[in-house]
Amino acid sequence: MAASLAVLAATCNEGPAPTAPTTPTPASADCVPARPHEPGSFTETLTSAGLDREYMLYVPTSYTGEDATPLVVNLHGHGSNAGQQAIYSGLPVKAEQEGFIVVTPQGTGARPHWNFTTVEAAAPDDVAFISDLLDKLESELCIDPSRVYAAGISNGAAMSVTLGCFLSERIAAVAPIAGLFFFPGCPSTRPVSVIAFHGTDDRLVPFEGGPVSDSGLRVAPIEESAQKWAEHNGCASIPKEAQATEHARLLQYEHCDEGATVELYVVEGGGHTWPGAAIDIPFGLTTREISATDLMWDFFEAHPKP
Repeated sequence: MAASLAVLAATCNEGPAPTAPTTPTPASADCVPARPHEPGSFTETLTSAGLDREYMLYVPTSYTGEDATPLVVNLHGHGSNAGQQAIYSGLPVKAEQEGFIVVTPQGTGARPHWNFTTVEAAAPDDVAFISDLLDKLESELCIDPSRVYAAGISNGAAMSVTLGCFLSERIAAVAPIAGLFFFPGCPSTRPVSVIAFHGTDDRLVPFEGGPVSDSGLRVAPIEESAQKWAEHNGCASIPKEAQATEHARLLQYEHCDEGATVELYVVEGGGHTWPGAAIDIPFGLTTREISATDLMWDFFEAHPKP
C-alpha cells in the first residue's frame, strides 16, 4: 500500500514550483442542460501534457445531472494505485451513501506516485494534470465548483496539500492523512480548510518530525505543520484541544479568515494508516475509534469554498 512520503520543507524549495493553471470560470449552481451520466464505477483516461493518464470515477445512483454535485479527488500513496486507494479509503462507498462524486487518479512511475514538488525534472506536472482532470469532469458532469475537495494518504496526502496551495481557487478543503506538511511560500489566494490525521507511531512519516523512512528526506513535526496552516489561514494562534476518543486527540484552530478551519486528529499509537479503514496494512496500527472517511466528509460539507 502507501510507502514513504517524500516531504521536507527544504526539499520543496528545490527546483521549480508546480504550475498553477488558469482557473476556468465556475459553472452555475445547477446544470441546464443536464449532464447525465450512468451511475457506478468507471476507469477512464485523459491526455494531459501529451501523456495518457488514467483515473477511476465513481458516480452515485442519486446523481441526476441536473443538481450541482460535490466532488472529492482521492489520491493514493507512493507505490499504491487508484484501484487500491478506492477500496482502502472507502470513499466510493461513502459517496454512494451521501451523494457525491469521487475521482481516484493514477500516479506515474514504476511505483506510482505524485510529483508534488516537481523536484524530479523529468516528472510530469501533476498539478496541471489534476487541473486538466477537473476541467474534463466539470465539462461532463454537473459539478458544484464551490464543493471540490482533495484527500489522500502519504504521498497522496502531500499532493492534496499541494493542490490546496496551487489550486486554491478550485479546491475548497483538503484532508491529508499520514502526510500533512506546509508548502513553503504556499501561493493560495484564499484560506483553505484542512482536516488532517496522523498517528504518533507512524514509522514512515514520523509525527515528531525527522527522516522519512529510508528516503533521506526529512519532515517537519506534524503539529508544527498544522500551526503553519493555521497562520496561513489567519486562524487563532492557540488551538482548542479535545479528547475525541480514548486514543484520538483533536487540535482545532478556529476564527480563521473566510470561515476556514484547521483540524488535526492525533491518533495515539496509530501507524502510517487510514483511520477507520476496513483493511489492515503492514504499516502500524489502524485505529477504529474514528473514521477519517466519515470525519472528512462531515468537514467537507461544512467547508464549501466561499
